[in-house]
Amino acid sequence: MLVAIPGAAAAASENRDYLPDIRRLFYQATVDESAVDTAASFLRGRLAADVARWPAVARAYDAALEGLRGKYAKGLIDKLRHVQKAVSELRSLPEENPSSLEIRFLRFSFFHQIPVFFGVRSTVAPDLRILISMLEDRRYEEVPVDVQRDMVVYLMDCGEADRSQETRLRALLETLPRLP
Repeated sequence: MLVAIPGAAAAASENRDYLPDIRRLFYQATVDESAVDTAASFLRGRLAADVARWPAVARAYDAALEGLRGKYAKGLIDKLRHVQKAVSELRSLPEENPSSLEIRFLRFSFFHQIPVFFGVRSTVAPDLRILISMLEDRRYEEVPVDVQRDMVVYLMDCGEADRSQETRLRALLETLPRLP
């Protein structure tokens, strides 16, 4: 006899086995316009039809992909439309999911790159402080070591860190194991 377990549907929706693939596809999309649609199609093929039911990290990747559509769009109006949609979707996700290093990093990396007139610069410095603290304290949902290393290198290279933060990031990089 099958018995419905309360919360089982929610647990199933939190299945994170798609994350390694979406991370790889997202990295490709940052340098290859054609990979944006591939990554978005991958998410839509793996998750529920209703994006509102997706796990927060999947919604964050979807929003970041929308931001990349803005990067690659030809016309100014299309660029603005895609970036505004991404900003709207990413604006509150880190606060709603405070233990997600990945969501906060996606917001930080997107918001620090877009022009000031989008009105999101006020989140960049706080996000950087929180990201460094989360990485130092290991206070986050599971993120593979290679992804953590990429995050730390990005944070070191993005030009947002002050000297103290750069020192902390260098120390962090030294503590993360190198994968073969």
